[in-house]
Order: sequence, then C-alpha cells, then structure tokens
Amino acid sequence: MTKDFRGIVHTRTRSTEGDHGRLEQRQVWLINDVNWLKERYPQWQTLGGIAVVESWREAQGKPESYERRYYITSHSDKPADFIAYAIRSHWHIETKLHWQLDVSFGENRQRLRSGHAAENIALMNKIALNLLKNEKTVKVGVKTKRQKAGWDNDYMLKVLTMDFTSV
Repeated sequence: MTKDFRGIVHTRTRSTEGDHGRLEQRQVWLINDVNWLKERYPQWQTLGGIAVVESWREAQGKPESYERRYYITSHSDKPADFIAYAIRSHWHIETKLHWQLDVSFGENRQRLRSGHAAENIALMNKIALNLLKNEKTVKVGVKTKRQKAGWDNDYMLKVLTMDFTSV
C-alpha cells in the first residue's frame, strides 16, 4: 500500500494491539488534499479526506486475516492518528450496541427471513433500547426494564410516553 501513496501528500499511523491470544496490527493512511474530488463532485463540498485502513489479525488456532477498508471524513485538518481513533471509537460503539441488542433482545437468535421483517424488528429493537435506556426512574439494566415493561402496564406507559424534552 505504501507504494500506492508515493507522490501523494498524506499522513500515516500504525498501531499494534494484543490481548487474549490475539494480535492486531493496523495502518491508516489519510489524504486531506481532496479538492480535485470536490471539483468533480460539487455535492461533496464537506469532504475533508479519504482514509484507507489495513488490518492484520492473528488469533491462536485461527488463520491470519487481512482486511482493507476505505472511509471518507469531513475532517479536513486532522492527522491519520485522529482518524484512526475516530474509526476505532465508532466500531466500539457499534459493537457495544449490537452486544446490548443481543443480550437484551436476543437479536442473534431471531430467525426472521421473509420480506422486511428482520429490518423492521431490528429497528423496533433499537427504538425500544433507546426508550429503555432513557428511562431513569428504575436503577436496573435494560433487560430487567424490558421485563418490567412487559409485566407492568403503568411502567410500560411511562417508558413509551416519557418527556423527550429532557433528553
């Protein structure tokens, strides 16, 4: 990949992380000079850069994996290490959301395959998750709040009709 960026102004960062028998290495290249692209596509005036992420992952007992991903950003004045951190933070939030949906709603066990059923249920689960997280009168986890809403109609109405102006 390095030779592909020869002659193009860019920033680059590398990172290595390892735990629990897993080693992951990442390199991020960032090009901030994207005026040529904005001229070609006027609707992309907020484009600040293009990033390429390469990752190598080794885990005990599994074959090594390699992945290349491309990202666009509106940050025009940030270096590659900032973008690398932003990308990792985004995926951390996504992973945390999917974990919560699986634990509280059993999303990975659902076997909906007809039409748009899976997409519709996933959207409803996300809405329910947000409503339950924003309900603060009961100091328990989302799964317990969900059960309580199923058992107690008054609590369910409280969750569904909460005051969104305070959020």
